[in-house]
Amino acid sequence: MVHQVGGWACTAAAVGGQALRVLVSWHAAEVLLPQGSPSSVLTGRSVRETEHCKQKWKLLLQPHSRAMKLYILLFLAVVNKGISTYRPSEESPCEMVNMEAICHSKDLHHIPPELHPDVNKIDFSGNQIQNIPLKPLSFYTSLQHLDFNSNQISFIEQGVFAHMTSLVEINLAHNRLDRFIQHRTRGVGLLPNVATLDLSHNSLYNGMTEYFTHEAPSLQYLSLAENSITLISRRTFQGSPALVEVDLHSNIIMEIEEGAFEALLNLSKLNLSMNSITCIADFSLRQLQILDLSRNSIESFHTTESEEEFNLTWLDLSENKLMYFPTFPQVNKLVFLNLSKNLIQLSAESPRDGCKFDTPDLIQTCQISL
Repeated sequence: MVHQVGGWACTAAAVGGQALRVLVSWHAAEVLLPQGSPSSVLTGRSVRETEHCKQKWKLLLQPHSRAMKLYILLFLAVVNKGISTYRPSEESPCEMVNMEAICHSKDLHHIPPELHPDVNKIDFSGNQIQNIPLKPLSFYTSLQHLDFNSNQISFIEQGVFAHMTSLVEINLAHNRLDRFIQHRTRGVGLLPNVATLDLSHNSLYNGMTEYFTHEAPSLQYLSLAENSITLISRRTFQGSPALVEVDLHSNIIMEIEEGAFEALLNLSKLNLSMNSITCIADFSLRQLQILDLSRNSIESFHTTESEEEFNLTWLDLSENKLMYFPTFPQVNKLVFLNLSKNLIQLSAESPRDGCKFDTPDLIQTCQISL
């Protein structure tokens, strides 16, 4: 095939061991130069014009010709059309720094498609993005960190993250994910290797957590802080068994179903502060190391009877309505206990009688407001 460009014609080439054939047009002359052929087929106004055309073409084909180098680059670009290449756009709203796209506060309403295909971090925070569709985000398969903090997101297409195996962190804080249920979807789908997920400040309520964590086998840190959750059920964390830290502070939690956290064998830190919890009965989370229950309305705290060792080392029960000392496991690792701003009435010997633990120095760490 010949594509006319000025007086010269673009070449058509075959790849994969086939002969390179060059077809050149100069005015009305046509030169066919099959590789390895001893002769050429010439047609045109005159042999002289044709020879002139051939000489020009031979100059172009000289090994050190700059034009030849440019031609080769153009040829390779056409041949490799199917290979993903980055063509920077002068109109791109984002700044690229070391494979990180900085798109913060650019008044974006959609995810731009012209970012580098190998980008590993994108900051979309502070924009007006409402939806996360499958394309173009799924094209960025090298993404590791994705920040959508402070947008207007109310819909995420199912499966958008399923093939992003490098993605380890997603920040969706300060959006409108409470409207997600209106789209009647089963959820965002698989999060294959996501370890950190921030869903705080989204007005989420009961049953909505599962839309985002139902298929999150690698999730270790989850923030559900400052939402509108009133109940933690046994289904809430079923799809994310690897959780290590869960932040639920500043919700309206009044009930925690039995066994809601027991399947989370790696859970070591749990923040339930600033909720509406009134009592803790049969506390049995042996795997926990840090537990924050401050600023609730807890009147009693009881631990299940067990001779097994509990790993709890840090417990904050401050600013509750405790009237009596909490009962703790017989074998424990407590080193910090905050009971300040409760209703506990103490006699002269009450602190020592009430703080009987295996850790000798714990008595000195009890912070009690009289």
